[in-house]
Amino acid sequence: MNLHNNDTERVRDATALGTWENEGGAPGRHSVDHQYGRRIETDRSWTVYHVFTGVPAQADGQIMTGLSRSAATEDGVAESS
Repeated sequence: MNLHNNDTERVRDATALGTWENEGGAPGRHSVDHQYGRRIETDRSWTVYHVFTGVPAQADGQIMTGLSRSAATEDGVAESS
């Protein structure tokens, strides 16, 4: 095994993990969690969105955009969408 290939693979894995975390990480146990994801926007705000349509989710009549990281990733956000 080539040391350069190992380093390249680690960088690729770290990048993939960072992207995965920005998307909200692992889904919860509930099936509704598989329908919603979290993404960080270019302005560093977060959006909870329906993964099949890309449309921002709504919870209690509010569109789930412009959120802080903690608000977008707290337990139950996707469940209430």
